[in-house]
Amino acid sequence: MQSFAFIAGLELVASHGFISNPISRNELVCQKVYGEGVFGPAFTCMTDRETPAQSPYLSGLPVGVAAGDMPGVAKVYEPFCSGGTDARISEAVAGLNVRGPSQATWHAGSTVSICWSVQAAHGGVFGYRLCCDGSNSEECFQRHPLLTVDGSQWITMTSEVPVTTDWCTNHKIPDDVSGQCTVSWRWDGGCANCAAGQTSESSVFTSCADVTVASPSPAPPSPVPPTPVPSPKPVDLMCGYSACADDEVCCCNGSKGVFYCVAHDSTASVCAGSTMCPTADNCCGQEGLGFLSIF
Repeated sequence: MQSFAFIAGLELVASHGFISNPISRNELVCQKVYGEGVFGPAFTCMTDRETPAQSPYLSGLPVGVAAGDMPGVAKVYEPFCSGGTDARISEAVAGLNVRGPSQATWHAGSTVSICWSVQAAHGGVFGYRLCCDGSNSEECFQRHPLLTVDGSQWITMTSEVPVTTDWCTNHKIPDDVSGQCTVSWRWDGGCANCAAGQTSESSVFTSCADVTVASPSPAPPSPVPPTPVPSPKPVDLMCGYSACADDEVCCCNGSKGVFYCVAHDSTASVCAGSTMCPTADNCCGQEGLGFLSIF
């Protein structure tokens, strides 16, 4: 999913971009050192962390190939987060390469929204990566790309994204990372067939932000099933505590604890006032059995 948010201001097409959510070192450090001016070193510091990639000798790209046409291949200046040691912002270079306060807490395996401020239209592609070992080197960032929800590592610049907007995309945090991490944005600019409104400048632009990656959010505990209530154990009533023969029926008086067997063809008078059951089983219930159990 992609979304765009317009930022009030001028179209500064001479500059490039930086991570805007979470807040990047570009904003925090550059504005602290140079103030919040729209023009001048503060803006250059924030938006122009650039490694030119026009020369095959310097970029490592084949002749005639722009950085955006082979994303992730062109060499970048180190230290990565400052785009090298740019003499124009010498006072800020050290700060851009030192971890600051964490600007977001993400959970491994979760999906998060990351945004960058578009300040030029140079075509190409961009992507985000994580480094959690403190080196913040290109090699470290390459080990943990933040894929989009559809599994893409690189997102193509389009004419739908005007300058001075925030471009937001959703990315999945890898399951195997945690700790105090740096998220990097790498825009490999330039393209053989750029979209309408995009120019082809073969350069790599960078930005970094400090985040915390926590362990995966614990799953809610499964509900504890209720303890089953055991069914009463059926009692074989027979005729009280005695079993009648197949050709006998039971005479019983539950209230008096009277149970005995008689021939099945006997008359009711044989039970002497007790109930003659139709079968050999007690038909008077269990009322008197407790009484019999004391003997």
